[in-house]
Amino acid sequence: MTTTEVIDETIAQPASTTVDSVWMTPGSVKPVWLAVSILATLAGLFSFWPLLIAGAVACLLIAWSWLSEARAQTDELPLR
Repeated sequence: MTTTEVIDETIAQPASTTVDSVWMTPGSVKPVWLAVSILATLAGLFSFWPLLIAGAVACLLIAWSWLSEARAQTDELPLR
């Protein structure tokens, strides 16, 4: 195979015209608050029982909110 044959083969291939898009979701602070509430729950386990209850309730509420937000964002994804 000579150099001109290689050049001819690369030029003969059609250029790709498809464009792929990346769906970027907006940032969220809910993972940070979830981590803080888990930490508060663990700290309340050993130090102050009302902190345990408050941390556990906050953990459940934040996790529920984060999951419902993720479901809503999944429904907004383009189908193709």
